[in-house]
Amino acid sequence: MSDNFESISYLSPKEIEIYLRRLGEENKLFERLLDFIDRGVCVINSKLNIEYANKFFLTMQFAKRDADVKNIRDFIQNEDIVLGILESVKKRIVFDSQFSTKEGDEIRIFSIHLFPFSQEKTVCVLSDITQHRKEIYEMHRLEALAAFSSIAPLIAHDINNPLSSISIQMDLMRRNVEKRDSDFLYEHIDIVKSEIERIKKLVQGFLNLSKPVGIKPLLNSPKDLMDSLISFIEPTLKSENIKLELSIQKSLPYLEFDFDMLHNALLNIIKNAIESMTESDEKTLTINVERKFNLLVISISDTGCGMDDNTLSNIFKPYFTTKKTGTGLGLSNVYSIVKMHGGDVEAKQLQKGSQFIISLPLGIEDRIGIPDNYSSLSSSSSPR
Repeated sequence: MSDNFESISYLSPKEIEIYLRRLGEENKLFERLLDFIDRGVCVINSKLNIEYANKFFLTMQFAKRDADVKNIRDFIQNEDIVLGILESVKKRIVFDSQFSTKEGDEIRIFSIHLFPFSQEKTVCVLSDITQHRKEIYEMHRLEALAAFSSIAPLIAHDINNPLSSISIQMDLMRRNVEKRDSDFLYEHIDIVKSEIERIKKLVQGFLNLSKPVGIKPLLNSPKDLMDSLISFIEPTLKSENIKLELSIQKSLPYLEFDFDMLHNALLNIIKNAIESMTESDEKTLTINVERKFNLLVISISDTGCGMDDNTLSNIFKPYFTTKKTGTGLGLSNVYSIVKMHGGDVEAKQLQKGSQFIISLPLGIEDRIGIPDNYSSLSSSSSPR
């Protein structure tokens, strides 16, 4: 920039006038181009005042406002988003997030992206992603219907087996009613009850898999989640003589997740780990929770029987199980829950035992921000 000013100083007044006129024309050209895109674009200063806004931005309905409003706070009346904007402008870091607004009975969803343009200016790009979300939901719905058509025969087969068993047991009980053999009756009643429980698990698992379950993410502490989980499994670990090795990194950032659903997903993995160590000489459950860059990583390892290659490649598929009484829905539900949180889950075969690794994205405010020049990294890790 200084070189340009130096070169301009040698120009004549007429040449400077031509140069400035050309700059003005280029500026109008860029503004026209920005007016044609289907995203809201504005430039804000350090006080969040809007110094430029394209036409699409001015038509985006975030809140009731007057025509002369010139501050981003009056356009976006969402406290969390405004705090993110303030931090982005103050620290000169990139900010990405989403927010929703309600207009009557209609809910609109927007994405927002901020990046520093200069020492005093920040560019803000807003997109209406409501239709995109609807298309993704419809795609998932169609995938669920396709999955249902492929697994329906398996469901019928799995439910028919315990029903047949119940029918046989009832016939045997009827024949022995007159003999009044109570021991025989109690034994077969227990079998019937067990088979009914199997059917209930199959049906409930299928419902959980097929219906569009929505998560309710709230800002939670990963440590609170693990404390709740450990207190729940400790009696079982003690009764099974399983050693627990627990490592939780200090000062983990808060993040948004559905506490109950994630608790159940982790519990499902741990129950499988406990069952896999039934015949093991060494019984150790290892749980490690740490931050790795922009992810919260939870790993759960056991010293159990492990998995072969076939199990490893099919472990998260619906109705795949290696257990005699398993439904094959537990880990597929774990996969769905983690994916609904925007995360990922993988299974690994260890030298002795197995390992499951869950990776969850941190909140925008806790991610590492990378400036445009990529020369340094900035991060913020304070909970909202």
